[in-house]
Amino acid sequence: MQLTNSQSAAQSLLLAQVRQGARVVSLSGAAGTGKTTMINSLVAALSGQSVAVCTPTNKAAQVLRSKGIPADTFYKIFYILEEVQGGKPRFISCQ
Repeated sequence: MQLTNSQSAAQSLLLAQVRQGARVVSLSGAAGTGKTTMINSLVAALSGQSVAVCTPTNKAAQVLRSKGIPADTFYKIFYILEEVQGGKPRFISCQ
């Protein structure tokens, strides 16, 4: 896959953050800007390291998984369901 100049610059910035010890980096952008391509490239660049791709919605995670990128929602990765009270779930942070 060939990244555009702006994608390559963004990838360099994100990889530098990881190398400096950042445990979480964020990538956002409008539809069609190449986020999926960037995520795929970042995961490849970080192979051998523990990487979790998080999305705000299950639909976004499904789209990434359909393209071969393992992804889950923030809630699935960072929270666990402690109990359900009165039909309302209560989540606790697992951090």
